[in-house]
Amino acid sequence: MEFRSTRRMFLRSASGLALGLPFMPSLLPRGVKAVGLTTVKRFIAVMTQSGQKVADFWPAWTPAGYQLRDQAYGGDRSDGTTALHTTMPGTNAKWAPLADFTAQALSPVITDQLAPYYSKMLLLRGLDYLQGTSHGTGQMLGNYANCASGAEFEARGLGWMPTIDQMLAYSDKFYPMSPRARSIVLATGSPGSLSDTDYGMPGGPVENIPAYLEPHDLWEDLFGEFMDPDMPMEHPNRKLVNSVYDDYAKLKQNTRMSAYDRAALDRHMQFLADIEAELAAGLSAACVKPAEPPVFGVGYPWQEVSSIENFETWTQLLVYIACAAVRCDITRIVTFQAQMGITDANGSKINSYHNSADIAGDWHDFAHDAGPVTSANDNIQSLNRWVITYIYKRFLEQLDVEEGEGKTFLDNSIAYLGSELSMDHYVLAMPAILVGGAGGKLDTGHYVDYSQLDGNYANSGIGDGWGVLIPGEPHNRLMVTILQAMGLSPADYERDGRPGYGHTDFFLGPYNMPESVYTAADYGKPLPGIFLP
Repeated sequence: MEFRSTRRMFLRSASGLALGLPFMPSLLPRGVKAVGLTTVKRFIAVMTQSGQKVADFWPAWTPAGYQLRDQAYGGDRSDGTTALHTTMPGTNAKWAPLADFTAQALSPVITDQLAPYYSKMLLLRGLDYLQGTSHGTGQMLGNYANCASGAEFEARGLGWMPTIDQMLAYSDKFYPMSPRARSIVLATGSPGSLSDTDYGMPGGPVENIPAYLEPHDLWEDLFGEFMDPDMPMEHPNRKLVNSVYDDYAKLKQNTRMSAYDRAALDRHMQFLADIEAELAAGLSAACVKPAEPPVFGVGYPWQEVSSIENFETWTQLLVYIACAAVRCDITRIVTFQAQMGITDANGSKINSYHNSADIAGDWHDFAHDAGPVTSANDNIQSLNRWVITYIYKRFLEQLDVEEGEGKTFLDNSIAYLGSELSMDHYVLAMPAILVGGAGGKLDTGHYVDYSQLDGNYANSGIGDGWGVLIPGEPHNRLMVTILQAMGLSPADYERDGRPGYGHTDFFLGPYNMPESVYTAADYGKPLPGIFLP
């Protein structure tokens, strides 16, 4: 997380340029529009770990009028999941209202606790990485080179790219005024995160952002000097705008100023007055300073966790403090990597950490054994169910509160839950849940299956109960969908003249499909059917 709290740094920031350079009127219309007319949007991302059984995230039952794929298609398309029978207009994708799936849990890991959000939700199936990447943390948000196959990217001259949360963090369209915190990066188990940044300097080095593990550290940095709950709800940036306005008012009294310069200054002072008027309404009533949390002494590595009870409490506090920061407009971006979770598959709660050292009973081992080993299946399901209900759902609950004009913070957000891998080490049918429509930019309330079920690519899968391998749409198109829903245009995020986001260079590995199954001309387009221009 990076702060821009001092006046000098503010004036040097991208949004601060509009304040610090009054003699550039061409900047004013864009700034006024950004502050006065656009919806404030937020982006939340939560990542669960390791490989997934294909049926765990998708419905595998038959509401009235539905069949399983086994009956609808048969053969090597049979995987025990629900077949969708309605074609999305103008596409080859299938979709269904999530309201059709309210009679029981949506899937083994998406319980009915998410049912209140179905009208604001998109469950997406059939999103594939173009490269066979294997383990890694950057891919879920578009840095496909941050993976176990990184040497392949490097050999081809394909370096790391910022993850999309960091593209937003340094965009003056997403942040028309400099925020106190460009993003909040959280994790359990390890300070490594799913957020990689170039600090807004295209072509510069890309680094992984260390995550907050300790709730007190997060609270102190965000709220240690913040207003008390009983103080006036003044936007944190308002005083800064007023001080800049005062400087310009003094400058206007200079008798040496020409009429041309005075007119330019008047225009800029009006621009500042418009900003001040926007901020004068204050923060949402939902902005409440959280109570100072205790210091847990969060251990790292994972073996040093003091107790399961403490782990549950500090995870809850990380989400609570981050959501308070969103409601107080301290930040509009939060990412959370759940590298450690809790499973109760055996009837009692135990910690499980994703570790490639093959420690008996860890998340990584559960994933490798899932399929043929019932106990491993149970633990993988339990871990993912915990991430969805204990972390992801908490974000939904705490953001689905009134913001204004009949909308909640969640309505104006995208909360994305994804994973590191899909089946075993494969990167096809990556799990993806989106909740919140980004202020009306997404057509929510649907289960969408982009799998190419009518093609010739289905096969018997990877055996041992993992599922079948059927290609869909490039995952890159989900990145484009999110970036455009957040207000960015291709010119804001495309690099080196290449369409889309994230490397689209294809190389066949052991875990992906041939390039011929995808349409290269579509790499730069939003996903079909769900994006509302």
